[in-house]
Amino acid sequence: MCRRKYRPAAASARIPLAPRLSGGAKLRPVQGSTSRWSLAPLFICALVLVVLAGPAQGQSSPAWVRCSGGKGISTDGQIGGCTIVILSGRESPQNLAKAFSNRGTAFFAKGDYRRAIQDYSQVINLDPNNATALDNRCWTRATLGLVGDALQDCDLSLKLRPNHASTLATRGFVHLKSGALEAAIADYNVALTIDPQNPYALYGRGVAKQKKADASGNDDLIAAKAINPEIAQEFERYGLK
Repeated sequence: MCRRKYRPAAASARIPLAPRLSGGAKLRPVQGSTSRWSLAPLFICALVLVVLAGPAQGQSSPAWVRCSGGKGISTDGQIGGCTIVILSGRESPQNLAKAFSNRGTAFFAKGDYRRAIQDYSQVINLDPNNATALDNRCWTRATLGLVGDALQDCDLSLKLRPNHASTLATRGFVHLKSGALEAAIADYNVALTIDPQNPYALYGRGVAKQKKADASGNDDLIAAKAINPEIAQEFERYGLK
């Protein structure tokens, strides 16, 4: 998730550890001759174990811990950790997508929206059906005013994950940025039917209503601020007051 949200689809979710080798068997020394040829099976077995154990060790490495983010890890620390993971050349496409997603979230938090879009695009290239990455890129593109491209992302995300409250709120934001107030309110209404406590949908609907001179918009703004006291400052950073 790129913006600070309470929704469970957080991009900073912990990377699951790969299964470890089972059995606990130890390599036994070769009896008899100790020539390099008699030791060859030992070296080959050791090499196989290292290769197989590598991913499990790597996913719990300091770089992965930083890339996963969380308490005590700065935005720059998360970016640095993810960059190490991405450049390692040892990760599966699935794990690469997680690293790019986490780094995109960190770039978004820094306000570097174009680099965030680049990373979310990498996620989508690796996993075209990643509805969360499409949602995140939709919001980020809308923040930069790229409303046409943003709308395509949100529409595709909703095809993959219909009636998703967060993505409906994101598409409402796109409509709000483009000035399509009725469409924005319609998306916010559906989002709030599914998730009445979504502060982004409440605040966005409040702004849209106020732009239409609807006094009830103030009630939405008050309700949104009660859930997220910094929601007004967030929307201001995203280009809306």
